[in-house]
Amino acid sequence: MAETQPLSTLDRAARSALLPHTPVTLLQRIRDSRDDAAWDDLVRLLAPLVDHWTRRSLADRHDRADVAQDVFLELAKRLPAWDYDSSRSFRAWLRTVTRSKCVDLFRKRGERAAEYELSQVVAAESPDELEIQERAVLARAALRLLKEQVRADVWTIFRRHVLDEEPAVAVATASGVEVNYVYLVRSRLLAKLRALLANLRD
Repeated sequence: MAETQPLSTLDRAARSALLPHTPVTLLQRIRDSRDDAAWDDLVRLLAPLVDHWTRRSLADRHDRADVAQDVFLELAKRLPAWDYDSSRSFRAWLRTVTRSKCVDLFRKRGERAAEYELSQVVAAESPDELEIQERAVLARAALRLLKEQVRADVWTIFRRHVLDEEPAVAVATASGVEVNYVYLVRSRLLAKLRALLANLRD
């Protein structure tokens, strides 16, 4: 399964998807047409990332769920007016919103010590380590979502050829398909992965 793949393999698959001329992304679909399916996909894609951030300061899963709800309500308000700017990081903005919602929770409860502890965690974070962790969370979430959107036989071909890095000829033989079909699966699923991850990786 994708969840057991090492980060290097996951990241190569995700990076391969981020080619020029990306198709319409989730963020664009939500902004332009209020696409409910796109919104559901975006929440499922970003929820593990938001949970990853909140776990550092909130032990209680109910608290994390409350903060996540506040984060996505904020996102729902902001996205209709959102305009992609490659010089700005959507993910960094979302991280800031998440931390702000954690601080709001601490202040509402009068938990100054927890608020201070969060500020210390943020100050001590290594940008490189943060990037590695977030990339891993996003890659796994995107691959889980992608797996649910395709047939099991198609996913097996993609997993074996792209994630497990088996030669196309071997995958084709084992799957009873032409080699060109393996390449077609790779191309089409990477395009879907590209649409899921575009604008979220930076």
